[in-house]
Amino acid sequence: MFLRRYLSLLNAFLYERRSPGEIDDLAEPNEQHPEWRRITPFLAIWDDYAGRVLGFSFDDEQVEKLARALLRIYQNCPDITAKPELLAHDEEASTLGGLRPKEFALIRLMHALQDFSELQADINAQFVGAVRAAFGGRIPDETQLSNEESARRLLSTFGGADRNVQERLRYIFSSARMLSQLHPGGAYGLAEEANGDVHAIFNTLITFPGLKRKKANMLLRDYYELGVWSYRQNLDALNIIPDNRVMRVALRTGIIHPALGKLLNSLLDEFDFQYVLATTATEEGFRRVWERTKDINSGIHIVPYPAKFDELIFKLGDGRSGCCKPNSLACQRGKVPPGFCAWMKDTLGFRMTEPCPFQGVCKDADKSIQAPFAIQNRTWMKIFTGKGGGGGLRGV
Repeated sequence: MFLRRYLSLLNAFLYERRSPGEIDDLAEPNEQHPEWRRITPFLAIWDDYAGRVLGFSFDDEQVEKLARALLRIYQNCPDITAKPELLAHDEEASTLGGLRPKEFALIRLMHALQDFSELQADINAQFVGAVRAAFGGRIPDETQLSNEESARRLLSTFGGADRNVQERLRYIFSSARMLSQLHPGGAYGLAEEANGDVHAIFNTLITFPGLKRKKANMLLRDYYELGVWSYRQNLDALNIIPDNRVMRVALRTGIIHPALGKLLNSLLDEFDFQYVLATTATEEGFRRVWERTKDINSGIHIVPYPAKFDELIFKLGDGRSGCCKPNSLACQRGKVPPGFCAWMKDTLGFRMTEPCPFQGVCKDADKSIQAPFAIQNRTWMKIFTGKGGGGGLRGV
């Protein structure tokens, strides 16, 4: 009898959809994430307390260690601080796969929207050729992509599509409509529209469907470093791009610590609270490392903005050729990864003498931590039932 009653109460708390008036008094909806629908008491309470339960703290001692390691790595590459050359807006560039900067700005934005759970193909000559072939030899503009049929044609050129096809299509044509209706200069004009202010451009980018903090910083970095956009204000606001690899390095180096002492399985975090908190903590953690490098280096930043660390950290955490793979660590194997070692020498002028350039930074207890994954299929949105019970998530 107790078990029956317990299951009934648990079902009502977790899964029974309530009318808005029944749970509004628990707290206000999350303005930044209206898609988190507070339609059960559990979701309303979880919204209020998830940050406190799943939050992260920062370890100044580990920040110091990582900052000193980065200073050693970057000391032989002074060109890293050079300002990229701005490209003429209407001239084709080989570095952009043969696109004009005005064309690249749009295609790269749409390309970024497809970065769900796998790496996308590079925007190179072959990729651009496929886009031209799909659109009669031309690169589509914002107006052309503002319908589902054109969005589907563009999506077919990207490759690697997973089961989120309808969501991908909606991101493309909805973003194209926003650009054509709200931004007269299109994707390329967003920087000038914001007077070259990185903060302002960032705030515009995150209004597009499917473009949140991580992808906005990625676009800001790519457009700047490839010479598509030039920034006049707040260049230092460019944060590192905290994908799964970068978060793993942040957690294992110990610059951020989960309040629980460990991370939850991502299936317990259907609304991505833990994932979002981990990404923002990773941004802040590497920003603290970046600021500390300045303090140690006589007040001079070794790189102009935290996102400049991204390529190194991304490659270090790469599951194929990096040092800090999900289940294999160079520091434990005692072997230098040859591909990563060659990249370090060629790109940063740093000769690795140990298996990992961060040797001695990470604590043994943190080396097994895995980064959280984003939940893509929103199963919580399908499992609710009414007061009569039944329904739920079919096929799982």
